[in-house]
Amino acid sequence: MRVDLRSIARVAGVSVATVSRALRGFGNVEPATRQHVEQVARDLGYVRDPLLCRAQAFVRQPHKPAYRETFAFLATTPLAQKDARSWLVGIYEGVRQRAAELGYQVESFRLPMSQEGQRTLIKQLKSRGIRAVLFSPLVMRQAALFELESGWSAFAAVEIEDKIKSPTLSRVTRLPAQDMAMLLEQLRSRGYRRIGLALSKIDEASRHWQVFSACLLLERQHPEIKIFSLFEDGDDYTPTGLYHWVKRHRLDVIIGNGNYPLDWLKEYEMEAPRDIGVCRIDCLPERPESGLLIHYEDLGHLAVDLLSSQLERIQLGGPDIHRIVSIPCLWNEGETLRAMRPVSAGRKSRRLSGSS
Repeated sequence: MRVDLRSIARVAGVSVATVSRALRGFGNVEPATRQHVEQVARDLGYVRDPLLCRAQAFVRQPHKPAYRETFAFLATTPLAQKDARSWLVGIYEGVRQRAAELGYQVESFRLPMSQEGQRTLIKQLKSRGIRAVLFSPLVMRQAALFELESGWSAFAAVEIEDKIKSPTLSRVTRLPAQDMAMLLEQLRSRGYRRIGLALSKIDEASRHWQVFSACLLLERQHPEIKIFSLFEDGDDYTPTGLYHWVKRHRLDVIIGNGNYPLDWLKEYEMEAPRDIGVCRIDCLPERPESGLLIHYEDLGHLAVDLLSSQLERIQLGGPDIHRIVSIPCLWNEGETLRAMRPVSAGRKSRRLSGSS
């Protein structure tokens, strides 16, 4: 089985982000930590991604050019100077830092939703000599996946996340099945049995129903667990709709994304984890929720590596290969779930006797 960054992080006792930065030679890792991580990686037989190796080889060249070309960073709503969307800021910073290391510049553009608007943007980018574009995670206003204008096929292009239906692009994304399995096991181990999905139908459709399907599988495997869905029950994704849905089903924990679920429950004086647990699939360091922590900067880093590799293949006349690179989430303990249930002495002895 291939050794991944999470395996190295588990053995080394550090975060996945630290392993990623140490193996890529970033300067913001302590020398002793880097040596420890590198030794663990060697002991486990880790093989580095060839795309990253080629990019790092370029960085180490003593006479590399100061500037190669400009990448376009496309978002449905452009970045503001003090943008509140910390996830998008994190992705953009990862893109910008990695691009600078490889000799590229990055410029942000608004991606129009209309085909006509996209055609205008395509002409603008071509007139600027921009050949490569990065599609940031799209904020969807409808359940259907997004279809791009056909003119984007003239560009080297990489998507971050998986919201574009056509054309098929190389992309950097998370590992939703693995991440959700970890999240649901955390809830089960803490004794939660009535689990509610506080998600909007549009958001979940754009995720290909991955959260919903993982919960249904858990319910099938563990009959004592009951799953309830806000959008299936027809309740509004509003503070009032969420509160009445939680009370009607007597939920002991909800799974949500964004700040809304926890903030809305506080409006009704429901505190987590005292009154209900709140688990988030997109935790932020500055927020109190427990759940999945996404490496937004690393998503940006890997997207630039993919895009740079794609440009190299185009220049060398190589085949147009669509690659998918996935990065796992970490567990963020937070403050909104009750503590893990300790294993009793009786249960321990039964496990030991059963295994002897």
